[in-house]
Amino acid sequence: MLVLEHTVPAGVFPDSGALSVGPGWDLSVLGLHWHLRGESFEQDTPEIREYAGASVHAWVAVLEAEGRVEADELKTAAEAAYEHYNPSS
Repeated sequence: MLVLEHTVPAGVFPDSGALSVGPGWDLSVLGLHWHLRGESFEQDTPEIREYAGASVHAWVAVLEAEGRVEADELKTAAEAAYEHYNPSS
């Protein structure tokens, strides 16, 4: 079992901060999965970009469901996350 707890002091990130780190953790866990299976992988493939985009989309959905982030802030954060984690999209 892997338990991952990421905490950030209050005020360091805006409420949309999960979009800054969440997709990165998702990609890290995917890489760990492949590593533990002894598999190699290319980091910049259409499949990885699709996974990264889906991860950002999932984190956006979580933040929307929480309702703590204003729509304009969430839109800006989502655009930045897509560009960072999926620059070819």
